[in-house]
Amino acid sequence: MSNPAGLSELNLKLSYRSDEDDLVNDFYIPCLSRSVSYDRAVGFFTAQGLSLAARGVARLIRNDGRMRLIFGALVADSDRDQIMQGYEDRLRDALLHRFRAELEKIDDDVLRKRVQSLAWLIAIGKLEVKVAVRLDALGRVSQAIYHEKMGVFEDGAGNKVAFIGSSNETPAGLADNFESNDVYRSWDESEKNRVAEKVRNFERLWNNSTKNLWVLDFTDAARNQLLRFRPKDAPNTDPEEKSVSATGRNLYKFQEEAIAAWKEHGFRGILAMATGTGKTFTALRAVTGIKRPIVVVVVPLKDLVDQWCRQIESEYLENCRIVRAYSYEPEWPDRLQRLLGVIEGNDFDDRPNFVVTTYDTSISERFQRLIAASPPERTVVILDEVHHAGAIEYRRVFAINAKYRLGLSATPERQWDDEGNQAIFEYLGSTVFEYNIGKAIDAGILCKYDYYVHPVSLTSLEREQFRDLSNQIVVATHKARQQHPELSVMPVVTLIQALDRYDSMLANKIRSLYLKRVGILKKASNKTEALKQIIANYDLKRCLVYCNDLSHVEEASRVIFDAGYEATEYSSRVSSDSRKRILESFAKPSLSDKFLVAVRCLDEGIDLPICDSAVVVASSRSTREFVQRRGRLLRKHPTKTKAVIHDILVLPFLTNDEAYPLKESEYEIVNAELARVREFASSATSSNVCELEPILGRLSFAGYHKD
Repeated sequence: MSNPAGLSELNLKLSYRSDEDDLVNDFYIPCLSRSVSYDRAVGFFTAQGLSLAARGVARLIRNDGRMRLIFGALVADSDRDQIMQGYEDRLRDALLHRFRAELEKIDDDVLRKRVQSLAWLIAIGKLEVKVAVRLDALGRVSQAIYHEKMGVFEDGAGNKVAFIGSSNETPAGLADNFESNDVYRSWDESEKNRVAEKVRNFERLWNNSTKNLWVLDFTDAARNQLLRFRPKDAPNTDPEEKSVSATGRNLYKFQEEAIAAWKEHGFRGILAMATGTGKTFTALRAVTGIKRPIVVVVVPLKDLVDQWCRQIESEYLENCRIVRAYSYEPEWPDRLQRLLGVIEGNDFDDRPNFVVTTYDTSISERFQRLIAASPPERTVVILDEVHHAGAIEYRRVFAINAKYRLGLSATPERQWDDEGNQAIFEYLGSTVFEYNIGKAIDAGILCKYDYYVHPVSLTSLEREQFRDLSNQIVVATHKARQQHPELSVMPVVTLIQALDRYDSMLANKIRSLYLKRVGILKKASNKTEALKQIIANYDLKRCLVYCNDLSHVEEASRVIFDAGYEATEYSSRVSSDSRKRILESFAKPSLSDKFLVAVRCLDEGIDLPICDSAVVVASSRSTREFVQRRGRLLRKHPTKTKAVIHDILVLPFLTNDEAYPLKESEYEIVNAELARVREFASSATSSNVCELEPILGRLSFAGYHKD
């Protein structure tokens, strides 16, 4: 049994029409692939039409789903004259005679296979059938017919998609006529009432509570006739189903463009796509056209190995092989060796093969030796969060010989590391496609967000320590620039890296001073009070709190507990199994106030779309870190319409009394903090950044002295 992804993740259109859409492959199959129940009310039918009502139902069977079907029936004149309301057996016998006769006419292979899906459902007790007969004003069986066409899909999380359509459930209505379906989604505020109305109408029908209709059970009668169509095994696909993903999920246009760009560059390159825009899904679709691929996916965290595997399984179901190669699977070498042995020389199995591993495992001698047996012309390497690959300790991943190479990241370039970037580009090629967060928000792929900055200053003692370290940095950098004039125009961080080549001892001294000073900003004591005020004054239902280190996690958790809320730690010292349970618990819509206090583990790749707020307590010069953190929050979810980010900004001073002329390196570090503010505010729906102008004016007025 599969565990389908939710309906809310589908890129559904408002309507589907025959001139632009394939209703089976573009609508029914994607929705049924993610549904656990399907309610369908249809108009005038024939038995062939009944089989067409089962379009895509094989996907529902995969999910162990249930179906309720109501169809209208036209009663023959000869029968109608003998039937009065209350004579259910007589009416049922007349309809059964008609039903049996129609089934005898099925000689088309497509229709037969569709009937097999219904036969399978009814045999296992997952299909119920009722018949709706029109009554006249006096309550007698009418010459008119029940002619409504509607349906409701529902997934495991309770999300619903309702639709009404123009087509009858007849061969002509579904195969030849021009048809359309209007679609409504329960997670959309403007559409949820329409969905609720359709659900109510169906329930009234099902319970025989609709005026001028007589709805009677037809399940047993249908079962007896359908069982002879029951197949030996559960149907897996609709007979007209195109080769699409197992989830039925459609690519967005920009994802199609990303794949096309990668292919146009010789199946090499980097996709720089904003967090939350479906990089994993895009990558999986990119490899579908490659014959019998061996796909090596490399990720930075153990948690991401499991997340990738879940998405692969959701996309391919049983139609692939997967080996998890990381420390939590001690038998991975044997499994990898067996996988490569099975596919060697096997030209008859087109299933893709996936090896999902971490950067740490990928550079090990054992992994490198085993994966070397993979034929390069069939090997695909996907480097997730590709910036990691440029680190000196991980560059051995580039030894994997693969014809197809793909890098993924919202921020692919490494800051202050030209050498690492060059190594990435030499192996993968350049960035071939970009899709930023602003475009994703405008397109409705990511949710909108508000951004509030909470500035705090250093205490007098912290400011004194900060300035003392700044003065020591001035002396050390002045010495470096005197000895190496070519470094004189470089900012401090770049100077340190360049100085490594000439005088590593001096470079390490400056680096140590610089990191100590950064540490003062990270651990600024006024952050705690700011966090208290944010919790007290804002409604934070499902909130991520980003911290600098483990001691900071403990402090933030204490503040949250003192405020009367539950706080859960998510960090490297929490076991992998516990982290998995934490994420599963946190994702439950029934849960109310909840804080997840994290350090680094949630920076990259982990999906938590239910989160609607975040407090950034951690100071960071890394553009990548704060872009990733924002991306965690902007994934869409039925329970939220927008997100809110609270950013605690630490500055050397806030008031005129505290102000002093900044050193050059101090100005650099302040600007790094302000860069985050500018970046977050640029795409926000609303923010309070304008309120910072007096503070920014003081910083500007203070100016800086050349170090």
